[in-house]
Amino acid sequence: MLANNAYGIDLGTRTIKIYNAHGDNVLVEKNMIAIEELKFDKDGLIPAIVVDALTKDVLTVAYMNKESLEITMREKRTCFWSRSRKELWRKGETSGNVQQVVSISTDCDCDTRTNKCGSKPTN
Repeated sequence: MLANNAYGIDLGTRTIKIYNAHGDNVLVEKNMIAIEELKFDKDGLIPAIVVDALTKDVLTVAYMNKESLEITMREKRTCFWSRSRKELWRKGETSGNVQQVVSISTDCDCDTRTNKCGSKPTN
């Protein structure tokens, strides 16, 4: 189960390692990309595709700015930039459908983010 896995981040090499529940076997090893390396558009936004970590269903397509991406990484739940309201919004604040982040990745040319999440109602 994903929740039982542990992870470690080596900031020197910018590598994330995901270990099994016992911490003695590396399941995934990926190089991280710095936020500064992402290709935000002229409005400072980048598309974010949210996919269910288990079913692979697309849950949300929204936009992130640097601040919402930093919040998402810190809080481990999705936060987006609302283009219509011109404000940050955390998915689930009004609907109760919180998206807990399992992983964040970038496409090959660094202009789209994919967030794998496990959705859970807050109620």
